[in-house]
Amino acid sequence: MHGAHHWVWFLVPLSLWAAGACSSSGNSLAAADAGADGGTGEGGVPCDATGISKGPWSLHVDTTSIVVRWEACRPGTAPGVTYAPQSGGASHQSKSTETPFVVDKTIDALNADASPDFAGTWYMHEAQLTGLTPGTCYEYHLDADSTAKGRFCTAHNPGDTFKFLAIGDTNPALGFSTTDVLDHVLPVGFEFTVHGGDIEYYDSIVETYAIWFRLMAPLLREGAIMPAIGNHDGDTQSGEPSDKFEQYTQRFWGGAGFWGTDTYYGFSNGGVYFFTLDTENPIDPSSVQYQWLANQLQQASKQPGYRFSILYLHRPFLTCGDTGDDVPDLMQMQQQLFIPYKVPLVIQAHMHGYERFEIPNLTLVTAAGGGGALGNVNANTSRSYCNERVASGAFFHGDVFTVSPGMISMEAIDDKGVVRDSFSHTVP
Repeated sequence: MHGAHHWVWFLVPLSLWAAGACSSSGNSLAAADAGADGGTGEGGVPCDATGISKGPWSLHVDTTSIVVRWEACRPGTAPGVTYAPQSGGASHQSKSTETPFVVDKTIDALNADASPDFAGTWYMHEAQLTGLTPGTCYEYHLDADSTAKGRFCTAHNPGDTFKFLAIGDTNPALGFSTTDVLDHVLPVGFEFTVHGGDIEYYDSIVETYAIWFRLMAPLLREGAIMPAIGNHDGDTQSGEPSDKFEQYTQRFWGGAGFWGTDTYYGFSNGGVYFFTLDTENPIDPSSVQYQWLANQLQQASKQPGYRFSILYLHRPFLTCGDTGDDVPDLMQMQQQLFIPYKVPLVIQAHMHGYERFEIPNLTLVTAAGGGGALGNVNANTSRSYCNERVASGAFFHGDVFTVSPGMISMEAIDDKGVVRDSFSHTVP
């Protein structure tokens, strides 16, 4: 059920907040988030001269199209996106559709650098860019603000080499190491991100989506993001029932992929098919999600150029750390789905640290060091499968995967730029 939560954070000094908490002009991030000109939109929401309040970011990418989104604080902001190949070429423009959305509750944070998420009417923009070239990276900017810009890369044709980032449990305003991780993984280069869920944390008390978007902008500018759903993606500060999932998570990230719903879906790149499941709802063999995954894997395996599939999700199949191994019956899923349809890799999150398990025909990587307070990765080493854990550590990290012909490799890069684990495995 969306809205469950797992952690309650201890407050930390404001000096530990993310580096760069003050802008070059000396204004706090809260002032920047609220709008430098002190203007307001409809309902009194803060609104600066550009009218852009969050974003842009991209998702829903395939070989020839992508969706670019951003939020505006008033209606009628310039609806265009201008884009061109990163390597050079003609510019094109795509118009967005504008959809008003009423937020009914203001969420504040005990953090002087975090603007509240204000109640009021906000305006989501979505531009669908089509007619793109496969395996090509593009630069783009919003016509309402040329400094609101980014990059995206279209999906590759089957057999091509590509890189992607896996990261989970990001809580950048907590002030630990999300921004430090990004500083070191971004220069490595990758084309898109799969996020393991727990995208933003209200119940850390120090974070709002307003500051989250500002601190995560370097990642969002790098390429498309396709998140899984975690328990904190429906959380609240007080433990009372929350509509965060509908008012924020679904509004920002819904429709990220294809062939499913807003919470479980798939997409493909280079002949590799990615599927995410929503572990806040059942995924056992009798569930709707399991049957959906079985059907999608079967269909994917019949596609021309199919190589293999990757599953990513929030709650882990296996962990020796301080969370439950919440996903049922890995062996049944492996025998019925993973082996027949070539699934050599599962990326999981939730346990705040790093783990890698190597079991026959399957690698499981816990990519949950994105910035939430680190857990005890050895809290449950008596679990029967912990002898199959080949690497682990309580460190902040992002995992950069490279898929090349016949091979998948990975480097787990920590918040100081150190490669803490790596592997290379042969794949179809």
